[in-house]
Amino acid sequence: MPAESQKFYKNPTLWVLFFISIFIFNIINKSPIDCASSDSRWTLLASQSLIENGTMRLDKYADLKGGYTIRRGDHLGYAIEKKNGHLYNFFPLGSSLSSLPFVWLETQVSHKLMKIHSQNKIVQKRIAATVAVGIFLLLYLIASLYLATSWSIVVALGFWSATSLSSILGQGLWSHTFAIFYALLSFYFMLKIVLQNRDIYWIPLGVTLFMAYLSRPTFSLLSITVIAFLFFNRKKIIALKTALVVFALLGLFVLYSMSEFGQLLPSYYMPKRLSSESFWIALYANTLSPSRGLFVFSPFLLLFFITFKESYRMFRQNKTLLVILGWVVLHSIIISKFPHWSGGWCYGSRFMSDILPAIYLLFVILLLQIYQHGSTLKKRWTTIFVLISVTFSITIHIPKGLYEKSSAIDWHRFPSKSNDWFFDWEYPQFLHTEQRQKSRLLEYKLSNLEPLATQRSIRFDNKNMILRGWVESNKVASWSLFKKVTIDFTLDTDTPLKGILRLKIGTLDRQEIGLYINSHPLEKRVINSWLVAPLNSWDADLTYRFDPNILNPKGNNRLTFKLPNAHKVKRDRGDFGIALKSLEVE
Repeated sequence: MPAESQKFYKNPTLWVLFFISIFIFNIINKSPIDCASSDSRWTLLASQSLIENGTMRLDKYADLKGGYTIRRGDHLGYAIEKKNGHLYNFFPLGSSLSSLPFVWLETQVSHKLMKIHSQNKIVQKRIAATVAVGIFLLLYLIASLYLATSWSIVVALGFWSATSLSSILGQGLWSHTFAIFYALLSFYFMLKIVLQNRDIYWIPLGVTLFMAYLSRPTFSLLSITVIAFLFFNRKKIIALKTALVVFALLGLFVLYSMSEFGQLLPSYYMPKRLSSESFWIALYANTLSPSRGLFVFSPFLLLFFITFKESYRMFRQNKTLLVILGWVVLHSIIISKFPHWSGGWCYGSRFMSDILPAIYLLFVILLLQIYQHGSTLKKRWTTIFVLISVTFSITIHIPKGLYEKSSAIDWHRFPSKSNDWFFDWEYPQFLHTEQRQKSRLLEYKLSNLEPLATQRSIRFDNKNMILRGWVESNKVASWSLFKKVTIDFTLDTDTPLKGILRLKIGTLDRQEIGLYINSHPLEKRVINSWLVAPLNSWDADLTYRFDPNILNPKGNNRLTFKLPNAHKVKRDRGDFGIALKSLEVE
């Protein structure tokens, strides 16, 4: 075996990187959470069209059926744009172009079709998993320019696991996915030029800067940042050459757009309307809110503020790092001026994920500053803070963001049209569970119920009651399906309550009923009815007397029924106990 091959096989660093890469790939690829039906819906179909038809037009797929239907009558599908009589994917071209090798392998070798919804989702996940590995390796390479090998691996894996690089990018093929990959690659080339005088990298640097922009237009700020960083680090000629590459590629892109779309740039790349009406709210949301805040989902980043003295020294010693910081600040301002600052159906701070490459570089240099020049006490407290906060952040991003459907998806299934729920610390996205979702929806429904009238019979199907654990039967009653069921309602009366509850119910066979009002038990009853006649022939009228003080006359109330004799009538059906026709409160 050649000496070089022996060296490769005996290199423990390469083996560690290899196994971590396999680990990351599987974490992403096996994640049940995906965004394949959102912004990236047509990305791979555009890639397939380029391979099969030599164009990114989607005209030949206009008659698709199923999950990726492009046209429904006169209406176009989500994210489909019609220009000059042709159909296109509205979202950036960069992801489709970058996905070409993957799509070619999947379509030509594995014989998958991107026009089939289920197959498209699989391929999106594989691409996202592969790019995730590339992002981790780039994080390692960047850190290795400053830190020892072992620490570079630890910092790279920790940062990937504890930020949106794992959660958001792992959910599917967002436009951020390739854009962040190219941004990190650009930073690596930039640092090789500045730190090691590898000026030869100016050509690939210009290409990766343009590809980052092509994948996501907000990364135009990246090109400005990198070129300025080179310029102020005495690499003026390299900065100029890099800028020429970017502008040359941008010129070709403009020519393509004029030819294909009849406009200077594709619609997604055109300058968007910005608004200052909700700027401060959006800025708070993107940084500190419970369901979109960067520092809430990745609290270890607060180290920049906790170690303010070291952060200040870092920028004072290398003032060109202010250029990198400038990108972070300017990007935060711009996205906070977006009318759709929340980022839609996503997990955490999606729009802030674009600046994670810049934050990572500054974070690595800050760690170097602390552990080289900080006091022993400062190092100890930094280690404790980072270990605790990173562990917490990893829990937020991987188990919750990639494997918890309730937090990653169901949290958005909330009927309110207000943005206030992004600021609700009672139900933050990163703590969401199935049970918390039920409680949240119940609270919302209760807050929107009209108060029930007292001293009047209320039918079982009244829209101002919330019946949980019941099923309607033949429009004449609701049957309880479990041994414990509830009814929630609100009252709003100035009339003193007498403390009388009347129920009109039926049962299957002998049924013991335990009834509670706001957790206060009432007298137990036993009813014995037989289903031998129409429902209105076997009603039982129950009257309960209770202390009226246990009812809230100006708010929410709950009736809880415990039905120990409830039983199945048919296999795979619920435990039927009682049929409620009406109730009345006095």
